[in-house]
Amino acid sequence: MSEVLALLLDMLIVGLLAATIFFTMRLYSSLSSFREHRDDFERVVGKLIASISQAEQAIKNLKHVGTLEAESLEVMIREAKAAADDLKMVNEASNNMANRLEELAGKNRKIAEGMDSKTPYLARQQKRFIEEPELEPEPASVRPVAPIAKASTAPAPTPQAKDKPAESFPSFFIQDRELDAAPLAQRPSSAGKMREGFVDVFEAQKEEWGDISDDDMPIPPALQSQAERELYEALLKNRRKAANGGRT
Repeated sequence: MSEVLALLLDMLIVGLLAATIFFTMRLYSSLSSFREHRDDFERVVGKLIASISQAEQAIKNLKHVGTLEAESLEVMIREAKAAADDLKMVNEASNNMANRLEELAGKNRKIAEGMDSKTPYLARQQKRFIEEPELEPEPASVRPVAPIAKASTAPAPTPQAKDKPAESFPSFFIQDRELDAAPLAQRPSSAGKMREGFVDVFEAQKEEWGDISDDDMPIPPALQSQAERELYEALLKNRRKAANGGRT
């Protein structure tokens, strides 16, 4: 019995030794493979360490750049807020100016309508001034001296139409006090003044256009109203009539 037990123990020990030898061989082969690929593993580990270092440096740079960009973004936001405030002020000022322009346009429209209603009156007045001959005061030596007795019994002269109140003139008529204070003989007539002003315009336009004929001369741009243009055309006709010796 003891011999059988000893045999079984020997067989068990042999089996365990065989298993130990088998696992030892596998471990040896694994260690051999590890030795062969250790250099590659070291290179991989080195690359991994370098990649980790680069990642850490990139994170630091990203934090720094993020800080700078945040500061610049804050500056841009402040400037944008200031620009928005300025634009609001400009918008309010432009709205106020637009409202004022609308009010002025309405007032000017009313004034223009009033002037258009008075344009026929002004045209008739200017036409009458053109057709009215300018009377020059006669010298005292030529004037006939009437007898004193007859002069005392002569009826008082009736007031002329020009002595009517100022309601016959436009509402924007300007009174010249120096001209009213001057003697009557030294006052130029209204027709003469108007003709002199338009003659000045005519002469200035004549000098500007050179030797061009009166028929080809355009109407000066300074004459904007229809009455002024009609007066200018009448002056041209008078000059042509004078140049032809009074013949039309």
